[in-house]
Amino acid sequence: MTTPARTTLRSPGMRPSRRVLLVLIMWGLVAVMTWCCLFPELGLPIGNAAAPPMLLGFLFLVVWIIVLLQISHKVPYGVAGILLILGWLAGLLVASAAADLYATRTLQPTSATVVAIHERDDSPIPTDFRFDDGSVHRGVWSGVTGCGRADCPYERLPVGTRVEVGRDPLDAIPPRGPLPPEGSPLNAVLLGLSAPILIGTSLSVIFRRRSLLQRSDAETEADKARTGG
Repeated sequence: MTTPARTTLRSPGMRPSRRVLLVLIMWGLVAVMTWCCLFPELGLPIGNAAAPPMLLGFLFLVVWIIVLLQISHKVPYGVAGILLILGWLAGLLVASAAADLYATRTLQPTSATVVAIHERDDSPIPTDFRFDDGSVHRGVWSGVTGCGRADCPYERLPVGTRVEVGRDPLDAIPPRGPLPPEGSPLNAVLLGLSAPILIGTSLSVIFRRRSLLQRSDAETEADKARTGG
């Protein structure tokens, strides 16, 4: 009678210091995406003016895949597959929600006049606002209008329209509007739902004994041993 080959986990895998570095790189990308949401490049004709740049989103996805390969070997493959999508979205949501939450707590409601808009497809509209002190600052207007079944086009304010936007007292953060309803918990809820996914995965990577990648390699070796391959 042949004894079935056991699935062993012999490889030491990635060193703890490198796993910590990997997690720090992941959170560093989240921080950079948050920064880009707070300080969007409003002079470009492409890209979403209120979301992380596409390149950063792609880089985060690549790093996230590497992170998932280093989570605990006890995590089922199906759960890891779900985390692949949820974790990537969570990273984008953490960045945008944290930026919006910080902005709404920092920016002060201020009346302004629209003096110019800058067309950009499928994005909040970069808009120049003139404030009552005579200064003009380019910001973002993310109001929507005429929502149909398929989309909600962003509102293009006519020049001369008086609006209320959030303005940074130091004029460091670009003004943005329309202001969310007072006391709106949306960004806090998004942050509360998304951040635990990244935090839990980070802890699994740092403190696990064996990784999902090691488990996969060991199972492959065991299959080869059973089949004589």
